[in-house]
Formats: sequence, structure tokens, C-alpha cells
Amino acid sequence: MFKWIAVAFAIGALSAYQVQEWRYGEKEAERIINEQSVTIEKQQDAQDLTETVAETSNETIQANNTAAADSRAATDRLLNKLREQRLQSSSLATSLTTTRQTLDMRTAMLESYVERSRILADYAESARAAGLSCEAQYDGLVKIINGDQE
Repeated sequence: MFKWIAVAFAIGALSAYQVQEWRYGEKEAERIINEQSVTIEKQQDAQDLTETVAETSNETIQANNTAAADSRAATDRLLNKLREQRLQSSSLATSLTTTRQTLDMRTAMLESYVERSRILADYAESARAAGLSCEAQYDGLVKIINGDQE
């Protein structure tokens, strides 16, 4: 009889051990699933932020390109007026040679200035857009990493 009680006790202890192991395994699986879902959410947030920043950057670049084109058109109109005045001055008497030379010099200076300013403006605008895009991506990723989502 004592032998059967010992066997029953051993079977009960083994069953309790297996139940505890099953519960621990279930809790561990839940913890892993929760961690994976948080990681997936963070990755999705990072992807969404990257897409939003890219769209905003493209819109900003497009608006700046439009403004630059308008500025170029205005500059071209001014250059054309100066060229017209220079041509008109050549038809005047030789006493106006100084005026023509002055207009030639001013036109050449303006053309040189415009060309250099266009190059610098294009570079500055692309650098600015890239910087804003980079800054926005960095700020967004820092928020996601730190969990400071708004």
C-alpha cells in the first residue's frame, strides 16, 4: 500500500511539474509575441515617418524649383531689357559712347552675377532640402526609438 501511495505521489509531483513548465512556456511565448509586435509597430512607424518626410521633402523641392524658375524668368527679362538698351545706345551719336560702354559693363557684370548666383542658389537649395529631410528623419527615428510618440 505504501508503495502505491509513493507512486501516486510521484505521479502527482510529475504532473504538477509539467503544468508549471507549460505555464512558464506559455508566458514566455506571450512575452516574445508582445516584444515582436512592439518591434513590428516601431518598424512600421519608422517606415511611415520616412515616407512622410520623403513626400514633404519632394513637395518643398518642387515649390523651391518653381520659385527659382520664376526668379530666373524675371532675371532674364531684366537682362533682355539691358541688352535692348545697349543696342539702342549703339544707334545714337558717338557722343554717347560712354553710355554704351557703361551699359556694356553693367550688362556683363549682371550676366556674370546672375550665372554665379544661379549656381550658388541651386546648390544651396539642394543642400537645404537635403538637410531638412535628414533632420526630419533623424528627429522622427529618435522619437520612435525613445518611445516618445505623439
